[in-house]
Amino acid sequence: MKKMIMNFKNDERAVSSQISYAIIVFMSGLILIGLATGAGTLVDSQTSTAAENEIEVTGNIIASEMVKIDNFESSGTNSVEIDSSAPDRIVGQTYIVELNQETENNAVLNIIHPSTEQNIEIPFAVESDVEDGKRVSSGNIYVTINEDDELTLVNK
Repeated sequence: MKKMIMNFKNDERAVSSQISYAIIVFMSGLILIGLATGAGTLVDSQTSTAAENEIEVTGNIIASEMVKIDNFESSGTNSVEIDSSAPDRIVGQTYIVELNQETENNAVLNIIHPSTEQNIEIPFAVESDVEDGKRVSSGNIYVTINEDDELTLVNK
């Protein structure tokens, strides 16, 4: 046994193949973790950008329909209703539309997307008053005139 221990003391061979293998496995693991994290961040960023673009388009659709109803009301027609062509979901999630009167001839639609925490304001000009603070959720949004002759949004 003593002779065996002495043989190891004089043995100058390296164990580089085992150490190299361990280092390669460790480095490969770090690279894979980095790639997975980067891909996840990219997907989140793209989802946020897509949501912002869809929110703006949806807001502009509803605002243009509000202007159409306002033009009908200005011509003396009080019983007009438009089934909005706005999508039911943005990036697979529901959203909230809030209508606010800014000034006498200006209103603002706030499109709120809770899952991405985005809130986009879409200003538009109207001659009629709007129902200030009216909130509706996405899906079957109608633009109409209420009993107070104000432009409003309703869910049906």
